[in-house]
Amino acid sequence: MNMVRAISTGLVFYLLTTIVQVQACSCIDPGLAGHFANADNVFEAVAIGSRIVDTDDPQTPQMREIVLLGGRSYKGSVPKKVVIRTRIGGGACGVRLPFGGRYLVFTNSSGAAERGLYSSMCSGNRLYPFWRFSLRQNLRRLARGEGIPAKSKWAKVPSW
Repeated sequence: MNMVRAISTGLVFYLLTTIVQVQACSCIDPGLAGHFANADNVFEAVAIGSRIVDTDDPQTPQMREIVLLGGRSYKGSVPKKVVIRTRIGGGACGVRLPFGGRYLVFTNSSGAAERGLYSSMCSGNRLYPFWRFSLRQNLRRLARGEGIPAKSKWAKVPSW
């Protein structure tokens, strides 16, 4: 009886994994300097809300808009109230910035002016207890066109 149960459980698992396609977001982390170079805007912000909006794009029928109160800007210029767009769900690399959290945000212009700023899980966004780890100092260096000192933990690109 246990053998039949084990075989039937294995068969159900096999069928579910072959029928259901699983999507996962996969990013290569270029490190702080790489995220900074790839972004159009880098700034500190506090998340104050989000909503789901419909789009005209058939491949992405809905997106999440996250409303942020912008703070210090390290690259680009952002207004005091910033709205960024992201895809919905982890498999589509959508980013979630929970309400009330303070973040370092990396965004790109999405091309069309009406779409505004775009960010994803691969953009390099970080929750902000980072002033303890000299992140602000290294961001200022990058904004001035300088490099990050080799001894800094932010100079290391993760190995994969």
